[in-house]
Amino acid sequence: MRPECFLAAHVLCVASARLQRTSEYVRPRGATQLPPTDPRLREVDDGAPQQRKITMGADGSVTISWAQLSGGTNSTVAWGYSEDALTEVAMGSSAVSYTCQDSTCGGPNYWSGFLHTAVLGPRVLPSSRVFYRVGEDANWPTFNFTSLAGPELVEGYAFALVGDLGQTAHSAETAQRIMSGGAARMVVHAGDLSYADCDQPRWDSYGRLMEPLASRVAWMTVTGNHEMEDPLKCGLSLNQSFAAYDARYGSALPFEASGSKSPRYYSFEVGGAHWIMLGSYTDYTPGSPQLEWLALDLASVNRTQTPWLLAVLHSPWYNSNRAHFNETEERLFRLSAEAMLVEAKLDAMFAGHVHAYERSHSVYLDQVTEGAPVYIVVGDGGNREGHAKGYEAPTPHWSAYTNDTSFGHGAFTVFNATHMRWEWHANSASASPSASPNGWAVSDEAWFVVPEAKGRAKAEGKAEGKAGGASGSGADSGAQRLLLFLLAAALAAGFIGALKAGLLGGSSQGAYAKKAAPALAPAVYDRPYSILSGGPESGQEDGQGQGGV
Repeated sequence: MRPECFLAAHVLCVASARLQRTSEYVRPRGATQLPPTDPRLREVDDGAPQQRKITMGADGSVTISWAQLSGGTNSTVAWGYSEDALTEVAMGSSAVSYTCQDSTCGGPNYWSGFLHTAVLGPRVLPSSRVFYRVGEDANWPTFNFTSLAGPELVEGYAFALVGDLGQTAHSAETAQRIMSGGAARMVVHAGDLSYADCDQPRWDSYGRLMEPLASRVAWMTVTGNHEMEDPLKCGLSLNQSFAAYDARYGSALPFEASGSKSPRYYSFEVGGAHWIMLGSYTDYTPGSPQLEWLALDLASVNRTQTPWLLAVLHSPWYNSNRAHFNETEERLFRLSAEAMLVEAKLDAMFAGHVHAYERSHSVYLDQVTEGAPVYIVVGDGGNREGHAKGYEAPTPHWSAYTNDTSFGHGAFTVFNATHMRWEWHANSASASPSASPNGWAVSDEAWFVVPEAKGRAKAEGKAEGKAGGASGSGADSGAQRLLLFLLAAALAAGFIGALKAGLLGGSSQGAYAKKAAPALAPAVYDRPYSILSGGPESGQEDGQGQGGV
């Protein structure tokens, strides 16, 4: 596939594929939910623990949650660093439960069972194999996981990103691909989990479907619109919105450790990244508790300890898909907080809601802006509503890559304090995708780079293949990149001059290249943090509409 270079506000060389635009947006027929009789969803009849999941706790602890239909309210976990020596015992608070009496929420006699939570700690050894058994019966099975790293940077630390998952065959495939990849140390979920939509037994079946992954990898979540479950719609016996989510997921999140008073918004640090988890359906107006908390949290970030700053919410701030385009939650939240996050030098924001994949250029106030965050939509987890088909025409200039035909998930790998790689993995990668170091097929990829450290980074690896038809290493490569940069600067001078003062950072001339990096010439940006885009088999030229796999 022949690379092309586009001279705009920056220079970008990627493999191109001319693709037709889709027709006017019409919601396609969705996927069928797995039936309750599916073995992966089937009820556990003997009262044994089920729906196990792991959550990052506070200060190096780990939270284990599970459900049980019998056994009382004691929440007990035996654990240790050897399967044969579960010598530690964690005693959680008394289990909670809730009921639903309305037919609209699975009644008249729905009961959640005992929802248990216990904290392993006060501190679990970081990056260690941990074995655990929930419940009081020694005959119940033992599970294991690799504990999370501390906040400090760990080279090669990987996160899986997913949104709008649900419980279809596609959902199961997405989870299976994350698990079989084996590299992710944490799953970060951008909202819309079970798609129960009031039907409370569907929360249980979702927990059972995801247990093989959730019981082995820490899973951090934000709320989506499908978690709201308004009692006026679902039945007054649920008492409040988010009742099921709070009881099953929100209560286990370490929100208080980050100074938050609500599980709807919180932050955590692991493996060199500071993650900000935001609530698209919680008050985000200026002066609201969420915005006040956000300002304090951003002020607390230590970029020496956690050089990467990432945010997650449900409703995307930048989305060119016709589905959910420019909705209130997107427009007003962005209006309230975008400048704050740009000033803090946010690297990337992840969202769901739109059942498709999209990656932006660095963008601020709808303009490609060097120094601004990259926005990535990963609402393609596989839920029953199907894909969100069709994009705005013409394509917004800030949109770098789109795909509305495949379900999948994303992955971030922190290589060091200056280099981080983003990958999108389509479940049906039929466009000759490039190979990822962790074995997953890659349908879109991008490198985040701190340009000031490129001289050091250059010594870490040597470019392989060719960039724009020329060698990707040595003095010639540097001269070529400098020429590309100067050409881009000349073409973009008027646009760059109009950018807001203070948003631009140090100049960058050149690009990081190592064995896992794209072989084509990467983007050249003038910003403190830049994103290097595209791969030799990305299946689409950046900024040129819809990608296909």
